[in-house]
Amino acid sequence: MSQNNTTPPHNNLIQKNRVYAPIIIGLSILLVVLVLYPIYTSYIDTSIEVAKNEQIKAEKQNKINEIKAMQAQFASSGSSELKDKVRKYNHSFNTSDIMEAVMVNKYTKSSTLTPAAITIGSFSVDKGKRLPSGLSLANVSITVTGDTPDQIIDYITYLTTESAFAFTIDSISLPIDTASTGQEATTTSLSLSLGVYYYE
Repeated sequence: MSQNNTTPPHNNLIQKNRVYAPIIIGLSILLVVLVLYPIYTSYIDTSIEVAKNEQIKAEKQNKINEIKAMQAQFASSGSSELKDKVRKYNHSFNTSDIMEAVMVNKYTKSSTLTPAAITIGSFSVDKGKRLPSGLSLANVSITVTGDTPDQIIDYITYLTTESAFAFTIDSISLPIDTASTGQEATTTSLSLSLGVYYYE
């Protein structure tokens, strides 16, 4: 009597499952990678872009707030200040007026009780040159003497901020030797080169 060597069907199914299972798992993983990874990277890129846009938006809003604050400040008090600044440039070239601004002010005036804080030793001015902006820039050279350096600093600050003219500082030259007499100096002297804007 011969033996039947045929494999039961369920055994064949088990063998096939063992063969195809890794393939199916591998294909599933590959599918997940191919489908989900682009979605994930797209999500990350979108999140970064959104964050950048939010930052740009916040920066723009800060700028807008600063401009609004400046507008409010200008509306409340800046108008007169701006007019004063513009008025400084609205001068024609006049040597006498410039000399008066430099040499006749609260620092150079003396009274019976208080001597002048600043003495102007020399003064010269030339018309300078016309600038591309339409303004012209004159050159002023003066020698200034004060009892203390602070007085000279206060005087220079006055010229560049409170004077009727728009003065700028080009250079400051200190004396090379102040000990020629062998005695301690009681005053401070220096040479100033100034620019002054005018319109013509």
